[in-house]
Parts: sequence; C-alpha cells; structure tokens
Amino acid sequence: MQEGYFHEGSVAVIVIDPEVENWIWVNTPKVAEVLSWSGDKALYSWLQENGWLDANAEKPHPPKEAMEAVLKQNRRKPVAYMFKEIADSVSYRRCTDPAFQKMLAMLKVWFCPPNTDEP
Repeated sequence: MQEGYFHEGSVAVIVIDPEVENWIWVNTPKVAEVLSWSGDKALYSWLQENGWLDANAEKPHPPKEAMEAVLKQNRRKPVAYMFKEIADSVSYRRCTDPAFQKMLAMLKVWFCPPNTDEP
C-alpha cells in the first residue's frame, strides 16, 4: 500500500461480541412475532424465567443459544429470513449493542453528509 493512503477516521475495527444474534434482541412485539413466539407469557418474561435474561439486562445471554431456545420452544428452526425481517421492521435506533453503535457511527462518518443522522 502507498504510504499515507489512509487518513484519520478512514479505518475502524469492530468486534461483534458475543455473536451477531445479539443485534436482533430488541424488546419489541415484532421480534417475538418473527421468532414465532406463542408462549403464555411475554417473550422477555419467558427468557428471564428460564435463565436467559438477567433482571436488569436488555439482551439475553448467550444471545444465539437464547434464540435457539425460543425457536425450540415453538418447534421452529432458525432461518435466514428471520434476520432480514427483523432488520426490515425493527428500528436500528433501539439497538444498544456497543459494536453495533460503533458501526453506525463509522458509517455516518464515512457516508453521511455533515449535519445528518441517517446512515
């Protein structure tokens, strides 16, 4: 590479920890719908009662296994369209994951005109 090719702010390292499934966990009815939740209790209540979600946590841990447990509870298998449907219908603004927030911030720096908030 040429010396001086990159300038400040042109590169970012983003670590997805623990898994990308962490990004889908937003407490909305749409997530429960996409995961085909049909339990007697609200999805997040079930997660908490079954040890997947700590009392003050916003996301279950570990997220991938929690998603698999929810799907198993409803006799479903994970399929790619679930991620797309959640991404298409749940606002990214509600995601609190630090890696996701960093990714959004970098996309704004790289691709948004000054004084806008949209990626």
